[in-house]
Parts: sequence; structure tokens; C-alpha cells
Amino acid sequence: MIELASDDDDAPPPKKKHRQDTEEEDLDKEDDGPEVQLIGYAYVEKPAKPTTGHGHKAVALEYTKHGPLTFTSKTTFHELLDIIAKALPCPRNNIVVDSIQAKPEHPSTAKLQGTHNSLGFKVLVDKLIALKAHQCIGHFYMKPPMKTANNEPQYRIKKVPPAQSILIAPPSMPAPAPPAPAAPSPSMAETLMLVVLAQNSLSFGRLSTFGGFGGNASMQQAPRAVPSPVKQHKMSIEQFVVRYGLNEKDVGQLSSMDFRPGDAIKEELSNYARDAGFKTLSWGRVYVANVAFKADLKAGVLGDEP
Repeated sequence: MIELASDDDDAPPPKKKHRQDTEEEDLDKEDDGPEVQLIGYAYVEKPAKPTTGHGHKAVALEYTKHGPLTFTSKTTFHELLDIIAKALPCPRNNIVVDSIQAKPEHPSTAKLQGTHNSLGFKVLVDKLIALKAHQCIGHFYMKPPMKTANNEPQYRIKKVPPAQSILIAPPSMPAPAPPAPAAPSPSMAETLMLVVLAQNSLSFGRLSTFGGFGGNASMQQAPRAVPSPVKQHKMSIEQFVVRYGLNEKDVGQLSSMDFRPGDAIKEELSNYARDAGFKTLSWGRVYVANVAFKADLKAGVLGDEP
């Protein structure tokens, strides 16, 4: 007896769902999750007190505590920067984003981690959500806000609204290299030269009154005015970046290095530049732009621009 094949036998096997569909469903579920309320505090590093001699012990960094910072699990990193700027207070652009490190309050052995971008902030939020409701507290540590032009503190600690001052172990970040000693201002050097010339002129006049010493009239004339030294062109880092086509993020990195257009920098990528966030190619572009700036300054192309 011959058995006829049924339609079910000819039907193709069911196709398996692609993994991508499952991943997209997981992302949708994550986005649709409940919004969790979170709390944080900002700790701003105080300027270090100067110490002299080899007998001084290392002093732990001091921080001022600001907050609370109220945010949620849906808050973006850019929204967090606005919240921190409002709590300090200071302009958002003056926050040294690359220096931000954070950790949850629990466990007490938690270590600081880089939180200077969206990925680092998301890792912290995931850790806070995993804690109990009364333990969802994050602590953010950062350097004092800086002016993007000359890398100076935006505010003095005494003028900051009352906040709790604490002593805490310093964050695990490399210490910046000490700044190069500043050269004397041209106005001071010019003044010193005029004083020396004036004293020499007075001494010559006194000698001419003794022993019948008579000087030539032209020799007793007042000395010529010392020509003013060439003023250094003052161009901000923002203007330097825009004029020579660099990346906008180079502004913060150059500011953290205390860089000024025209500085004597090397073409090789130094450890100091690497710590500031530069790579070999990006630092090479900065070096070429600095050489072009010096050439324009020497040729008088920049003129009297501020």
C-alpha cells in the first residue's frame, strides 16, 4: 500500500527569529523602564596651599561640597552638566569636564571612575539603580571651573555660596606638570632700563662739576627714550582654534595645559599633552597651527587684533 505525502510534510520548517530582533526588543524594554529618582553631590577641588622645603608632608586635597543634585535615570550627561553648573554656580562651559570622576555612596569601598562622557555617566547610573532606594546617591569630584581663555579659576572659594568643606582622599588622576615660570612684563623691564640710564646720566653730571672736568654739551643731553619692546600678540585659545581650523574639543584640552598661542612646544607628543587628551595626529595639527601662528605674527598678518 502506497502512502501519499501530506501537505504538512511539504511545509518548510519555521524560520528562527534573528538575534537582532531580540536585541531591539531588549533595548525597547530598557527604554520603557520606570524612571528612578537619583541624588548626587558635587565636590570641587580647592586650590592647593603652597608648601616649601623638603620637611613638609603631602596634604590631602580639600573639596567644597555642593548640592544636592537631583536627577533621574533618564537624565542625559549634558543635562547633568547643566545641573552641576547651577549648583556651583558657574557657566557650564567653564566646567572642566575631563576631570569629572564619580562613585556611588555604597559600597564604601567603591572607587572613583571617569565620568566625563555619556558612557561613564550611564555606568554610574546603572550602579545607582541597582542599589536600594535610600542608597541611590552619587558623588562627583572635579577640578575648579576654569575660564576657557586663560585657564584661570572662574571664582574664588571665599565668594562661593556657603558649602560644607571636607577633607577626602584625592581622586586617582595624574597630577598636572608645574607651569613654566612667567617672564617679566615688558613694562617692568622698560622701567628698569630707564632708571639705570637716568642714574648714569646724573653720575656723569656730578663728575663734570669737579676738577674743571668739562663735558661736551652733546654728551650732557638727556638720553634717548628706550624703544618699547615688541608687544606679544594676545590671541585667545578659542580664536586660535577657529582661525587655524582645529577641533572645538581642543579648546578644553589646550586650556588644561595652560597653552598660549606662540608657546615653544615640541612636535613630538609629550606625556603632558597625552594626559590632556591629545593623540599623535591631533597634537600634530596643533603643532602645525602654532607654527603658522608664529609665521603670521612675524609677517604682521595678524595686525592689531586683540
